[in-house]
Amino acid sequence: MPSLHVTKPGVDAGKRVIFSGRNLTKIYRTGELEVRALNGVDLDLYEGEMPVLLGPSGSGKSTLLNILGGLDRPTSGSVIFKEHNLTRASGCRSEASSAPSSTAANGNSR
Repeated sequence: MPSLHVTKPGVDAGKRVIFSGRNLTKIYRTGELEVRALNGVDLDLYEGEMPVLLGPSGSGKSTLLNILGGLDRPTSGSVIFKEHNLTRASGCRSEASSAPSSTAANGNSR
């Protein structure tokens, strides 16, 4: 499976962290099939930044954005947005997420 690499080139020490993700892991399970969409991702996004998320198809970009946006929960890890823990917030999809579409499971997601 292709990997998603989150890097942070220089950061202005005076900016405050808006999003903080720690040890984000997302595993989709269907029967015996296990798709590890994220594996221990750590990131900080700072006020005023305009980050770019790049990676090959199937590397976990959409999964990461869904978790950061509160649309889904990680299997493990935490997301903090402006001091609010989104991984404990109600209204997210359940942690028992079904596997992504069969094309995504095969690494052919759009």
